Formats: sequence, C-alpha cells, structure tokens
Amino acid sequence: MKPLEGIRVAEFAQWVAGPAAGVILAHLGAEVIHVEHPKRGDGLRGLRSDILRGIFKSSGVSDEAGGDFNLIWELVNRGKSSLAVDLASAEGREIADRLIKTADVVVTGLRPYELDKFNLNAERIHSVNDKAVVVHLTGWGTKGPRADLPGYDHTCFWASTGFQAKLTQEGKEPPYPRPALGDLTCALAVSGAVMGGLVGRLKSGKGNVAEVSLYGVGMWASSSDLQTVLLTGRELAPHNREAAHNPMANVYRTSDDRWLMLQHLQSDLYWPKLCEAIAVPDLVGDDRFTDFEARRVNARELVSILDNAFGSHALSYWQDRLDEFGLVWAPLRTPTEVTQDEQARANPTFSTLQHPTRGPVEFVDPPIHFRDGDEEPMSTAPELGQQTEEILLDLGYDWGAIQELKKADVVN
Repeated sequence: MKPLEGIRVAEFAQWVAGPAAGVILAHLGAEVIHVEHPKRGDGLRGLRSDILRGIFKSSGVSDEAGGDFNLIWELVNRGKSSLAVDLASAEGREIADRLIKTADVVVTGLRPYELDKFNLNAERIHSVNDKAVVVHLTGWGTKGPRADLPGYDHTCFWASTGFQAKLTQEGKEPPYPRPALGDLTCALAVSGAVMGGLVGRLKSGKGNVAEVSLYGVGMWASSSDLQTVLLTGRELAPHNREAAHNPMANVYRTSDDRWLMLQHLQSDLYWPKLCEAIAVPDLVGDDRFTDFEARRVNARELVSILDNAFGSHALSYWQDRLDEFGLVWAPLRTPTEVTQDEQARANPTFSTLQHPTRGPVEFVDPPIHFRDGDEEPMSTAPELGQQTEEILLDLGYDWGAIQELKKADVVN
C-alpha cells in the first residue's frame, strides 16, 4: 500500500511547479484531480505546438522521434484525473466547492487576485472544508509589489534570486536556465508542505495553510550567497577555475576533451591520495602545497600541475584510477549518459508506462521511494476532461445535470 492512498488532492494549478508537486503526491498514492479550463486546458498542454516543438526542431529531433510529444506535460501529470471546469462561472465555482468539500488537500497555483476572483483563497476554502490542507503556490509570494505579477521559474527562481548572476563568468553572457529546474525544485517544497500539513491535521483535527513561492525557493537555493551578504555585507567571489581557493574542489579537462569534478572538502585528508593517483608522489612534501592554506596561496601553480596531469589521460583512465584511491569525484555526464548510467539504473529512477498513442514510454520518476510502498507505475497523463463525468457523478451530479453543464460550456 502506498503511503498516501486514500488522500484526495484538488489541484488548481497549471504549468509545471504545482502539477510537478501533484505528480509526487500521485506517485505516493494520492488521488490527484487536476482542474483545468474546459476549452483551453492547462497552458502546458499547448507547449507542444509552441515553444517545445521549436526547441526540438533546433535540436534535430523529428516529430516522429518525440518533437510532437508533449513530454513535460506527460512528465508532471501522470497518475492524475482531469476535471475540465470553467471557474469563471457560478456553476463552475459550485463544482469547485463540492470538490473542495471532499478533498484532503487543496493546491493552488494562482496569483493572489486570482485566488479571490475564483473563491480559492484559504479563508474561502476553509469556510467550505476546515479540514483541508491548503498550499498556495505563487511566483513571487502573496505579498509585496510583485505579488500579482506573472512569474515563471526563469524569472522568479533564476534571474531574481542571485542564482543566475552567480553562475555567470566575468565578461561572459549569463547561462540560459535549463528547462523547469526551478519548477521541479519548487515542487519538492510544495509536496513537503502538503506532508507537513497532513501531519499537523492529525494533531489538531483541522487543516492549515502553507505558502510556497518560486521566488522563495530560489532564494533558499541561493541561500549560501544570500546568507554571506546578510552576515558580512559582501558577496562571495565567483569561482575562478584557474585560481580556485581549493584546487582539490575544481573541474579538470581530460585528454579526450571530457571534464571531471573533484570535490575534496577535507582536502588535507585526501591530498596524499590525490598525489598518488596522478602519479606525482613528490608533491606530498612540496612546501607550496603542504596544507589547505598553502594550496590556496599557490592555487594557480597547483591548478596548472593538475591540468597537465588530468590532461595526460582519457576520462576512462581516470575513472578507474580515482576510484582505486577512494577519491571524491564525478565525471560531467551528458543527459544521454545519465539515462544509461549503471548507478541510475540500479535505483528506482525510471519507470515504463504504456502510453495510449506512443506505446511504452520511459519516464523519470519522482525521487521519493518508500521501501514498503507499492511501486506499481502510475497511469499516463489524462486527456483534457477525461474524468470529468466520473468526478461529477462522485460529487453528486446526475446525468441530466452534467448534460446541462456541458451545454452551457461549464465543463468538458
């Protein structure tokens, strides 16, 4: 039995961050009902014919191979039901109220003014169901001058928190964010808030309200830099590979033009082992590099020595050599290599689902696994309104009422 079986989640969120939290909850056994507009659907559905297809084309991916498959939609909406309802209508808001009455958890992904507009603020939800755990996910938070402005992970998580700036090398253009990284990180915070709310309800008998924002999660991800400013009034200097303050925590290029990452935070402990591994044992007693401080002062010289050493052999050589000496390192893998990595395959990282139009499709799974949980794969993402009738019947509507709602374009 999965740990969240019997928990119903009403998900009034679209795009990626909120639904990604929902797919984690579904993965753990919750019944997740994804509420979307009856005509437009979740905005993420349209990404296939807009941004995503263009990205695939520029990457040389054909429609047949995947360019016509909305992989991000499928990734974050597996295991859910789709209820297509127009919340702008009075009838639609009545359906939302009935759903909320039956829900253990309500997750929203709307701006504060939209929460008021659609009767989905926490006060309204608790007037309908005071046992519901409410999690409001926003771009910028629920207060402040940007609270009602649109926000996505590129703007809220990356650009506005110092994260992207600190990844920018001096004189270089900023790195472009990887797709949905902030959203998927934020989803873990949202799912954690849900778990905390459910535990709190066991103690109090009532639901609580949690707020999570992409901006807040981005600042948490950047908190080492932000905390330094708060304590010292100064920013951490950007990493300089050629003069790294700890050359044993740095990246190096191999002879086959690959890169590897060393990460020896206890550098004095590992220094003799590294010297042996790179076959320069005389370095151990070299006064320039005898301890952390000496290596910091003479970092440029040491980085140059390590550059020459690692540049003398291919990555495959260093893989065996560094592991032999118990050093802390990893190769910089490509996404293709990660999907084929023995370590990834040895753990519950991927699952295969039978997609109705594409046959078996392998997906990356959420990173939480209970040992005693049932690991049966989730269903694929629903079509727009696929479960609308079933859900409305469960909420007490009869077939005649459902037909009237359909004629009025309230549901699909």
